[in-house]
Parts: sequence; structure tokens; C-alpha cells
Amino acid sequence: MMSGERGRLMANVRQRYSFAPDYGVELGLGAAPTSLPANEPAPLRRTAENLLWLAAAVFAIYYGDSRHHLFHVLFYDTRIRRFPFQLGLLGLAINTAIFTYLAIWLRHILKTEDKWELIAPAAIPTATLVGLTSFLLFSIALWPIWGFLTLPLLFTLFMALVVISPYLPPYGYAESLRSD
Repeated sequence: MMSGERGRLMANVRQRYSFAPDYGVELGLGAAPTSLPANEPAPLRRTAENLLWLAAAVFAIYYGDSRHHLFHVLFYDTRIRRFPFQLGLLGLAINTAIFTYLAIWLRHILKTEDKWELIAPAAIPTATLVGLTSFLLFSIALWPIWGFLTLPLLFTLFMALVVISPYLPPYGYAESLRSD
């Protein structure tokens, strides 16, 4: 290999592995960016998507199995497999307890500003594992009623919970608490 080619090759390698001046921001080491990222959807689009998820969840709750609403089906229908359903409810309660600990107890009562990964490193992986297990258990419990439609039904209800959670009281009032 000639020395000119080697020099160009090494310059190419240096350029490929050099970091931009703001690489610390991406790693969480620097100041937060002042503008929204380019891939962030517009607020109107995000609002429309959230409303569609909520409308789909309301539809699923109201129409249930087309004879009774969802809560009547969940608690009184004999086709539901009760043991997996009750284990799924237990998993949902565990996830609610983890969320309450992280989002309400640590942030609003103890007023810690540390990251969750530092305070409770096992909380997020535990909540993920318990959530996936609950999804599987609810799928098994509700399969006799809706069959394959159980999966989109549960996913729609999960997405509705995700899009409504920022508007629940601990987060809806978070800015007013922090400004005091």
C-alpha cells in the first residue's frame, strides 16, 4: 500500500470515528437541546393520534362483546379463564405500585431529581417483565371470548393508558409544583 493511500484511509477512519462537538448532549452529559428533534411529530398530529387511541379504547370498553360493556364481560362472563385473569390483575397491581413509587413517591413526595435508573435500577426491568407477563396472562384469559381480536384489544387499551398517563394528576400539576 502506498503512503498516499494509507494517509487517505486513516483520514477517513478518523473522520468516521470523530464525535460532533455536541455529542455530550446526545449522551445526557450536556445541556438539553432547545428545539424539538426533527423526528418529533407536530403537536396537532400527536394530539390527533392520542384522540384516536382514546376513541378506540372507549369504543372497545363500551361495546365489549357487542352484548355487554367490557367491565360486565370481565367480571361476570363465564367464558373467561379466571386464574390467568386474576394473575394478570395481580401483575397490573404490581406495575401500578412500581409506577406509584417512581412517579409519585420519589418525584413528588421526596422531591428527588435523580434518575430512576440510579435510585431503583431494577424497577423498570421488573415493570417491563411483569407487564409482558400480564399481557400474556390477559391474552390467555380473554381468548375464549374474542379469539385473535384479544391481542389488538389489549394493545389498544394499553396505548390508551399510555397516551392518557401524562394528563393524570401527578403529571398534570407537575409544572406548577416545580415552579414553587
